Amino acid sequence: CGYSDWRIPETDELITLVDDNIPIQIPNNNIPAIKTFYFPYTLDKWYWTASPWAAAITGWSISFHSGTAAGNHKGNHFFVRLVRSGRPSSSLPAMLFLLF
Repeated sequence: CGYSDWRIPETDELITLVDDNIPIQIPNNNIPAIKTFYFPYTLDKWYWTASPWAAAITGWSISFHSGTAAGNHKGNHFFVRLVRSGRPSSSLPAMLFLLF
């Protein structure tokens, strides 16, 4: 992508991509809660954020199925969406970058 400053967004950043106009999803309809015109390849799955959770084995994630944020075990195989900006990211365990 030509840049070396990619990072995982914080929860308050990633949640801004949720499209509140899409109703809460019913099982198996596979429509992500995001504007697919701008983000056509987003799946209706969980995505990790860089925000820490109270428990060390848990991290914040965003569901683009339901449009909600929650804490999940870091052993879960979730997707990541990378962003670029001057905002510093939290210190993350290296394993988070492998979970996609």
